Amino acid sequence: MAIKSLEEINAPQDRIIGAFDQDSWAEARAGMAEYGSYIGLGKTNSLCDELGVPATVKELAKFNLLSMIDLKVYDIDDTNRRRTRVATSAGASMVTLHASNSTKALKDAVKGVEEAMALDSTLAKPWLLGVTVLTSIRDDGEETCESIFGGDRMTKVRQFAHKAADAGFDGVVCSPQEAEMVRDDKYTEHMKLVLPAIRPVYAVKPDEQATATTPKIAIEAGGDFLVVGRPLIKSYDYHLTGIEAAQIIAQEIAEAA
Repeated sequence: MAIKSLEEINAPQDRIIGAFDQDSWAEARAGMAEYGSYIGLGKTNSLCDELGVPATVKELAKFNLLSMIDLKVYDIDDTNRRRTRVATSAGASMVTLHASNSTKALKDAVKGVEEAMALDSTLAKPWLLGVTVLTSIRDDGEETCESIFGGDRMTKVRQFAHKAADAGFDGVVCSPQEAEMVRDDKYTEHMKLVLPAIRPVYAVKPDEQATATTPKIAIEAGGDFLVVGRPLIKSYDYHLTGIEAAQIIAQEIAEAA
């Protein structure tokens, strides 16, 4: 039977978040239909804009998937509140906002969740996740974390994770490289960690062995949930079916549990 809430998560496969960040719902639905029962959640961002949050949550549920609504909201206080209230009312399981926003804006996002739940006591409380530093922003290259945020990745991830904790968020999104730091910090050790940029063993190239983060390594670093994009939704690039890919990822998670 499909899981109904994050509190029911116990199997390794349920900790997999499939990133359905494709160009069309037809493409996303094909993947959901194939291996939706072999992962726990589906993540959408741009496709969510097409249907809206309530319809997106329902669409994912058709395929036995809880929903990570990857809004990455970065807006004024009241808009944050309204966006999280809508997502909570729709039944989203996870909602993301940029933790680099003001503390007031983050706290108002928490208020939005509280308002929705006060109106409907049957709702399951979603996890609010603070996106720390996007994995595309590096400490080297032309556009660096320093030039954008005024500090290196580790420093800014720690700062933004603290802000999310202060606001009452449930967790943060960070790269696997910062996961152990967040988990070992007494201020943020209680927070849930959702880690993107995961490379299952079948997707790791020989020259990437030292830098690629596999599901096993990510879980051992403290990850609670792993976001897997191309290695899952484009599994055929690796000569695997979607089900086979999901099973391999789940096995790697199980080895670390």
